[in-house]
Amino acid sequence: MEAQARAARNKNDKKTGDKKGKGLKAFFLGPLTVIGSLLLFRLGLDIFAQRKMEQYEARKRDKGQEATEQERR
Repeated sequence: MEAQARAARNKNDKKTGDKKGKGLKAFFLGPLTVIGSLLLFRLGLDIFAQRKMEQYEARKRDKGQEATEQERR
């Protein structure tokens, strides 16, 4: 009887993916996931800011060229 109960528990553990010793893995993966997400977010912000700055500089440069063309006339 006890062997059957143990076999049933083992079968259930395999189904649910219950593994012993997962505490340390979860302990490291949780903070690493958060840190990774923040780094990706920061990278996205940097790329976005760089594109906006390039657009701003291009507009500024275009306005400067228009002003010099009007002065020449």
